[in-house]
Amino acid sequence: MLLEWCNSILDLFASDAAPAWVQAIGSILAVIIAMLAPRISAKHAGLIKQKNILSVVTASHSYACDIRSAIDSIDGVHGSNLGLYDVYHKDVLAGVIRALESIPVGELASAEETLAVLGLTSQMVFLGAAVEKMLFAPSQLPDVQEVLKGLEEDRAARRELLDSVPLVLKANAKRHLNLIDKHYAVLKKTLGG
Repeated sequence: MLLEWCNSILDLFASDAAPAWVQAIGSILAVIIAMLAPRISAKHAGLIKQKNILSVVTASHSYACDIRSAIDSIDGVHGSNLGLYDVYHKDVLAGVIRALESIPVGELASAEETLAVLGLTSQMVFLGAAVEKMLFAPSQLPDVQEVLKGLEEDRAARRELLDSVPLVLKANAKRHLNLIDKHYAVLKKTLGG
């Protein structure tokens, strides 16, 4: 049976109609390739876009982790914030935020990804505001100065206020860092990182 089938194919290619059959088969293959090529190209472009988004998100998260390490290195109420100066700069953070804002959220695959990118971006903005306050002595912050004016006579209350401010600022920054971690985890999972 197999031998007869092979002989039939050989006879077909040996006949005068062989060039027409070869051309027909070639045309069918060309049509199939032409139909598949854009799909393969679009899929490849989508994977590259996804990889680019993930690299921006990962770099942003890495910068946030560096800030977290500097904040964690501040010991107690009167610990030095010099480690923040080594890591944090508002212009660097502004660049990170611009990179996050350049992500085409309208082209993301899901609402979950869109919300995570928007959340990550906004938390980076809020983190910047929180860290900026940590760069100053508590007595230099305008809100604290106002309260201190009302406590001029009460030294114990002044000391208690000045001791509580760094702890509050540190907790505020960590709250933003925890949300950054949460949004990053969503994006890493959904973008295939």
